[in-house]
Amino acid sequence: MRKIWLLVAASMLLLLLATGMAQSPARKFIVDPGPVVFDIDPNHPAGAPSMVTGSVMLKRSPDGVDSGTPTYKAGGGCLTYLASPTQACSDQSLCTKGYCGDTTGGTKACWVQPERDSCVRRPNPGDPLRENEHLKFDNPTPKYPNGVSERPVFWRVVSCQNLVLFGCTKPDPNGKVYRFGPIKRID
Repeated sequence: MRKIWLLVAASMLLLLLATGMAQSPARKFIVDPGPVVFDIDPNHPAGAPSMVTGSVMLKRSPDGVDSGTPTYKAGGGCLTYLASPTQACSDQSLCTKGYCGDTTGGTKACWVQPERDSCVRRPNPGDPLRENEHLKFDNPTPKYPNGVSERPVFWRVVSCQNLVLFGCTKPDPNGKVYRFGPIKRID
């Protein structure tokens, strides 16, 4: 009889553990920066891919913002390039016009937006990003920005996710999360 009670108790313990582990984890999301891609310039006579653009996508990630945060679906992203000469940085406060991010050499530098920005912005939770939907940026931009004569040019997408209402539009670094997409070298 004692063995039966031990077996029942062990079974109950396993059932409780299994039930506790089976509860679904909190849903978390990131605004994922997509790759830089070529776009056709409609004004170019040969229709050559002389423009670049990018996109962002809201997707689930264990490293993301909890879905309980009211602004988790608000944010966007922009196309950026590594200006020449590069401006070294160790944190965001050193980049007055741009975003402090890693470079191909393992150091950090300020990534800046071209003169005519190429972005998509959804700062308002009333007009949210939709899960798994690629949002292509407005305004494709020339692959060689105005005023940049050195080659190669390094491009990437920087995404921003609001942690507070309109966090991506404010200077406070605690109100947003930046993520940096893959770097594309254009010779």
